[in-house]
Amino acid sequence: MSIAEPIKIGPWGGNGGTMFDVPNPPPARLDSMTIRAAGLIDSIGFSYVDEADNKRTAGPFGGTGGQLITIQFAPKEWVTKLSGTIVEASLSGGKPTVASLEIETNIRKYGPYGTVNKDYSFSIPLPKGLIIAGFFGRAGRFIDAIGVYIGYKNEKLNAITVATNDKTLGN
Repeated sequence: MSIAEPIKIGPWGGNGGTMFDVPNPPPARLDSMTIRAAGLIDSIGFSYVDEADNKRTAGPFGGTGGQLITIQFAPKEWVTKLSGTIVEASLSGGKPTVASLEIETNIRKYGPYGTVNKDYSFSIPLPKGLIIAGFFGRAGRFIDAIGVYIGYKNEKLNAITVATNDKTLGN
């Protein structure tokens, strides 16, 4: 099956930094993530499996500050929700920047990483059968904005195919 354009949701945050995205082929499921965080989300990187079951790496995107956190997902662990907060921080010149991230899977929650604030929050919960397969956004010294690739979990094959614009999300 060839994959058309994947479903991208977002990004949330500001327009600072430079755009980052995953190269082709698109992601099918997340394998691991790295996050650098202190007061803000400094950087993210991730490895993913594409539709042909090849492992690929994207990033890290952003700066080198903060504490390094590495998340290795289990073979049958899928990211089902991403939440976070955006802040206009003096560290980022008063521009909107991702301040915190929390990742939820079918097994557990990771985080929150960074500093949770009440300026602006976002949450991407997905209905059963859909997963977060990868990330895109904008980054400079920090993660300025983050968005997600949404994919379908394929239980039958224990693989995941990426949702495309010509398919309907839902029933």
